[in-house]
Amino acid sequence: MIDAMGRDYEALDEASEEADAPLTVEERESIAKEIAELRRYEALAKRIRDNAKGLALLAALDRAFQPRNGSWTAPRVRPAWCPARHNEAE
Repeated sequence: MIDAMGRDYEALDEASEEADAPLTVEERESIAKEIAELRRYEALAKRIRDNAKGLALLAALDRAFQPRNGSWTAPRVRPAWCPARHNEAE
């Protein structure tokens, strides 16, 4: 256990030394590109005013679970058309 802790501290020292090293031109360019990408995502996120998919889902769930004939069960849903089933019927 003590040996493992010693290795962790050695790795921490190495990481600290690497953090003090100056960045290369490529690293700076990569960081600048990532910052620009994050700013674009921030701008997109700020334009979201409502959660249209979430609101549509809530409306559909509310409509689906309305009591029908005194029962709270969901209405029966017809299965979607399936080419495999369609071919079997022929």
